[in-house]
Amino acid sequence: MRRGLGYILVALGIAAIAFSYTYVRTLIGIALPAQLTDLYLIIGGIVLIVIGGLFVSRRRSSDSKATEVPIYHGNKVVGYRRH
Repeated sequence: MRRGLGYILVALGIAAIAFSYTYVRTLIGIALPAQLTDLYLIIGGIVLIVIGGLFVSRRRSSDSKATEVPIYHGNKVVGYRRH
């Protein structure tokens, strides 16, 4: 779930940075509010990319820890394997 959210945030960040260029806005035909300057779009896009990248790269605690499971032969433990 978090990894999918991370990809969405990265995509939104890239789109925000793309919309900071006047050429892209005129090509698509989107008019942004006057309060939303190019600098705000670039900063917001970078923040979204960083947060999304953290979600994508973060491993779950259960994935990063290898647990050892005993191997039985009858009633005796003969070894351990990682699970």
